Amino acid sequence: MVFASSSTVLAEEAPASCDELRQALGASYTVSSNGRQDVTLEFWRAGSRVLYHYPERNLADQWTLTSNGYLKPVRYFTADQRAIEYDAFDINGGKGSRDWESRSRWITQSQIDAMSLTGTQGEGCMKTETYEFTPVGKSGKPDPFSSVSLSWLPELQLVESYQVRKADSLGQRRITRWQLEVLRSDKALVDATLHAFDDYAATDYADVGDNESDPFLMKMIKLGFVQHGASGFYNSDGSPLSGGHVH
Repeated sequence: MVFASSSTVLAEEAPASCDELRQALGASYTVSSNGRQDVTLEFWRAGSRVLYHYPERNLADQWTLTSNGYLKPVRYFTADQRAIEYDAFDINGGKGSRDWESRSRWITQSQIDAMSLTGTQGEGCMKTETYEFTPVGKSGKPDPFSSVSLSWLPELQLVESYQVRKADSLGQRRITRWQLEVLRSDKALVDATLHAFDDYAATDYADVGDNESDPFLMKMIKLGFVQHGASGFYNSDGSPLSGGHVH
């Protein structure tokens, strides 16, 4: 069965409940800037584990919620089948992160609550809520050149689309959009996709300095993909991710 909501396609039979789908799903997005598709983002979530995979860039970022509430990140380099494993306190300036909400669903409920609900459509697992938000500029007034639009699947705690409009320092307007294209509900597929990365040759971040003879690690350090104090993770533009959401 193919089940569609707007432009989103559910690729397999729907699970018995929305809760089952929310707990284990795969979502394929296109990320575009000014109407040009830049990259594909594959998002996978199962229990206390989420993975962001950028196939064209041969990168995947995994976050696992540990028993003490902190997040443990791993960066995978898919072309080389190598991985860098970070301790929870190797990120965020040594403070670690407990922000599972934003990592597992991109946007927090408090951020959604700050937006204006503009519409609701659909039903069941594919019920969609649309929101708008206009940031306040330096003048203290709403910025006429900036806005945020969100299409949210509340039953799945998942972004369907997210669009940011803003002007850069030169006054050029830029529109960046994340659009959900395919939603996968097969739990076996989700688990298999996540476990496929477990066989990569992994190096602890703490041991990177002791492996200066490893050309792969030296290359990644020079490219800026192995850092301390930052998240070590990057968005579709190659910029460091300092937070856990797409705002």
